[in-house]
Amino acid sequence: MLGLIIWGTRGQENVAGQGQFWCPGCSQSVPYVHKKIQRYFTLYFIPLFPTSTVAEFIECQYCRGKFQLGVLQMGMPPQGGGYGPPPQGGGYGPPPQGGGSGPPPQGGGYGPPPQGGGYGPGQGGPQGGGSGW
Repeated sequence: MLGLIIWGTRGQENVAGQGQFWCPGCSQSVPYVHKKIQRYFTLYFIPLFPTSTVAEFIECQYCRGKFQLGVLQMGMPPQGGGYGPPPQGGGYGPPPQGGGSGPPPQGGGYGPPPQGGGYGPGQGGPQGGGSGW
C-alpha cells in the first residue's frame, strides 16, 4: 500500500509584544502591537515549527498603520509639535518690493458700479425688453 504524506510551508502572523509609542501617522501616543510573520513547516496542513521570519513590523492599534521597528526608538517629539518657533514676518518669504501698502489700482477696485449700468425695472436685462421682472 502506498502512503500519502502531505507537507509544505505557510506564513503565520504572531504577536511578539505590545506597548505604547508615538505614532507618526496619528501624531499621538497610542498602543501598538509588535508582529512577526513567520514561515512554518506544515505536515498535513498543521504548522509544526517556524523555519524563518519573513517580516517584522509595528502596527498602530488606532490607525492600523504599519511601521518598521525603528519607529520605537524615535520617541515623542518635543512639546508644541516639534516644529520649532513660528517664522518671523508671516513665514511666506520677503515682503513684495515697492511697499505693497498703497491704494488699489484704478479701474479694477471695489468702488461703486459704473453709471448707467444695472438691471432695474425698465433698464433691460439679460432677457432684454426693458419690461422689468
